[in-house]
Amino acid sequence: MNLTRNIRVLACLGLGLLGAAPANAQSSTLQDRIAQHEGKLAEARATRGVSNEALELIALCDLYRQAGKAQKALEDCNQALSIAQRFGNRGGEALILNYAGRVYTDLGQEQKALELFNQTLPVWRELGNPSGEALALNNMGRVYSLLGDKQKSLEFLNQALPIWRQVGNRTGEASTLDNIGRDYADMGRGVEALDYFNRALPIWREAAGVGGEKRPLNLGGEGLTLNNMGKVYADLGQKQKALEFHNQALVAWREIGNRPGEADALSYMGKVYNDLGQKQKALECFNQALPIWREVENRAGEAMTLNDSGRAYAELGQQQKALDLYSQALPIFREVRNRRGEAATLNNMGRAYSALGDKNKALEVDWQSLAIWREVEDRRGQALALSSLGRAYSGLGQQEKALASKLAGLSLAKEAGDPDLEGGIETSLMIDFRNQHRPEEAIFFGMAAVNSYQQIRKNISALDKEIQAGFTQSKSATYRILAELLLQSDRLSEAEQVLDLLKEQELNEVVRGASDNPAAKVEPLKLSAVQQKAQSELATPEKESMALADLSVEYAQLHAKATRTPEEDARLRTLDMQIETGNGEVSDFFKKTFYAELARKAGTQDANAILSKEKSEVSRLQNTLAELGPRVIGIRLLIGEEHVYAVVVTATARKRFELSATPAELRSKVLQVRDDLRTPGADPKAHLAELYAMVVAPFAAELNTLEKSPA
Repeated sequence: MNLTRNIRVLACLGLGLLGAAPANAQSSTLQDRIAQHEGKLAEARATRGVSNEALELIALCDLYRQAGKAQKALEDCNQALSIAQRFGNRGGEALILNYAGRVYTDLGQEQKALELFNQTLPVWRELGNPSGEALALNNMGRVYSLLGDKQKSLEFLNQALPIWRQVGNRTGEASTLDNIGRDYADMGRGVEALDYFNRALPIWREAAGVGGEKRPLNLGGEGLTLNNMGKVYADLGQKQKALEFHNQALVAWREIGNRPGEADALSYMGKVYNDLGQKQKALECFNQALPIWREVENRAGEAMTLNDSGRAYAELGQQQKALDLYSQALPIFREVRNRRGEAATLNNMGRAYSALGDKNKALEVDWQSLAIWREVEDRRGQALALSSLGRAYSGLGQQEKALASKLAGLSLAKEAGDPDLEGGIETSLMIDFRNQHRPEEAIFFGMAAVNSYQQIRKNISALDKEIQAGFTQSKSATYRILAELLLQSDRLSEAEQVLDLLKEQELNEVVRGASDNPAAKVEPLKLSAVQQKAQSELATPEKESMALADLSVEYAQLHAKATRTPEEDARLRTLDMQIETGNGEVSDFFKKTFYAELARKAGTQDANAILSKEKSEVSRLQNTLAELGPRVIGIRLLIGEEHVYAVVVTATARKRFELSATPAELRSKVLQVRDDLRTPGADPKAHLAELYAMVVAPFAAELNTLEKSPA
């Protein structure tokens, strides 16, 4: 019979595809193709054509895998394997085991998959089949990557790549390039990852057309790489690009009927919307993805979406609901041995516990998370864990530990090129220094945080205005706290500039003829020379904090042990002393160098005086008031956590007033006026008079003087 020859031919035709296709790539006419092959299988069995029966079973195994019907795929694989073994076809066995390994990989059973791939590798080498060898190496690399061993993964992938090129298998080459890119992305090395993805993408596209028709499996590879590029752009803060790539991937996967690919794209689109402050839109994406993951029995995908949904609910303030979802995700990640998923879930649980006031529980899970992120070499994940640890320490009043953890996290976030994460850590540092009554340091980190978010706003400037506004609103607390700090320091020009960035639509909504400069609203804040020097000096404590983080991970792992040897107890004491000394050194740097640096003035003028000279850049409101003519005054309100401030602005001057009304009282009165204006027949005069008494009357006597003040 021709079983050996036919399977060898199938192997040659299918190797690139096996290495290239993402989990479960499929055609838009998949059901038709399954029906065709089921018909051919029945025909082969009726004519007792064992060779054709084996070939049809192999084809159906892959088609059902692509359809997400894992158990049916394994049944067909096992039947084909039985035939290959009966006739002693070792190449056929290796090929079928490879298909089965892909099914187990899709199911999240990486160890089982690895066992099968390990069986195939020596067979391919013994048979002198370089394509089979490259296929096994590629798939083994992917499994090690999923298990969190990036170095082992890269070792196998870098063996596979030259073999694919040697045999001229372009789709195999693209698959391995994509897998290498994914490893670098997971390690927080986004720029390197994009280099590999940009090499893989044109190969997929080159291979996607045959005779003017698209080849579904290569289109699936294109979708995979597009989606991976979207993930990297999201991590680099380029949310607009991320959505564009995820949308392209979603279209490609839906075109070929790839259900798990569709779920993956939806999941990552949900993450981007969540980062942009569009929580409901994010939850819509997650709620579409979750049933698909369950339908195709992909446990890792299910856990990922549960975890991401929890994060969205946490940011909506529903911490207990978030914890419930995390508690569903964590055992699944552990079951499938997905270390990165486990670390991300522990990280989110730590934040939830911290928000609920259980700081010690937060520390416990944050240390577990950090250790795993270290294990899988994910810099961005480490930054997240260190940031969470810092917040928990801040809540416990352990400021030296909090500072060291946050600085280490900030250093890693910068290395990973994630401005969203940078901004979050910088905001946390701003709040810490504000609470310690260190306004200059708080302002320094607040300006850094705003500039991190401004970078993202610039990157999303072509997105829908509602999405842009949603992102700005999600970060508005950072802008407001910074503006309040600047107002309290009588740095009114800078405070107004921050408010301009936050409320760029304010004048357009209430004043006819107000200018709209889209570029201005995404520009960064200008740092003074003193602030720039202080920024450059941060590298020293950041480096010291990174070394402390290494010691702290070892300490946490030893401390968590139920029983320790005398040597381990001694090591624990040594680590404790080293960490305490190191925290003190970081704190001393701030006290002796950083604080003194920021206390310096630039010559005889502070930053406020310098900025006041740059009216055209600093105050769009003043420029607008000048255009509107004399006797026009703007009153800009800043509602802080405990205080309300009014900044009265004319074309030539500005002055700050602290109002006696509380933030709650003012918000309530504004809502009453709004409801009056929206209700037909309602008379808003009484509530408007009360609002006037709150906002204008306290300084009415000074308005005339301010209006007439010289330029």
